[in-house]
Amino acid sequence: MKNKLFISLLLPIFVLAFFVNTYGQHSLKKDRYRNETAWFVDVNAGITSYIGDWARYNFDPIYKIREESKAAFSINVGKSLNRIFTARVYFTMGGLKAYNNPLSIQYDAKLYNYGAQATLNFSSWIGKLNYVPDFYIYGIAGAGMAISKPLLYHIPTDSLIQTTTTQANASISTLEVNTGLGFSYHFYDNFDAYIELLYHHSFSDELDLKIDGKNDAFFHTLIGLKYRFAYKGYNFNSVFNRRRR
Repeated sequence: MKNKLFISLLLPIFVLAFFVNTYGQHSLKKDRYRNETAWFVDVNAGITSYIGDWARYNFDPIYKIREESKAAFSINVGKSLNRIFTARVYFTMGGLKAYNNPLSIQYDAKLYNYGAQATLNFSSWIGKLNYVPDFYIYGIAGAGMAISKPLLYHIPTDSLIQTTTTQANASISTLEVNTGLGFSYHFYDNFDAYIELLYHHSFSDELDLKIDGKNDAFFHTLIGLKYRFAYKGYNFNSVFNRRRR
């Protein structure tokens, strides 16, 4: 069910954006390419949206954002290997929450996750371009750790449900894998703006204290700003007027 929801959200966006990117930019950007072997750092802000045993709005994006999402902030550091592949490490600080009314339980948790990811530039790869266009679409895949500090509340009494974990205020850690889709636009010199939608899947059901249930998962939706070091910019030629490495 989670995978079907993820695909249904991404597929129409991917098809539309790839169509616009291919036919809207190809003829305009033929002689433009960028320095894609530089180190970069980027920061972003967005939301983490919980999917798990306590969730009620997995198929209602409006209520998912309103009732089962929390603010998140993250930083990435990485290197562009060539016009197609990028490697990066990430650290995210966010949270998870949900209201399970049939059981009168509210779930609330701090969330930290970190790891490594690789990106693949679909626009340059599928389009067989020898440059990276100013607007491009890319896929993301990675793995890392998710760390949660969960709390459960009884809604009618607004009281904390005591468990071994909540009593000790302990952290719960689990391995995770993630995948997603991103859209990036180079708007000025060293700077890119981007949007990403990521799906994180953990290998346990402990993040939300529901042992013996389904593995926990969450979406991470974000908008960010990337700074690319040693960007070479434009080197104008009086005859060809094109950008060089």
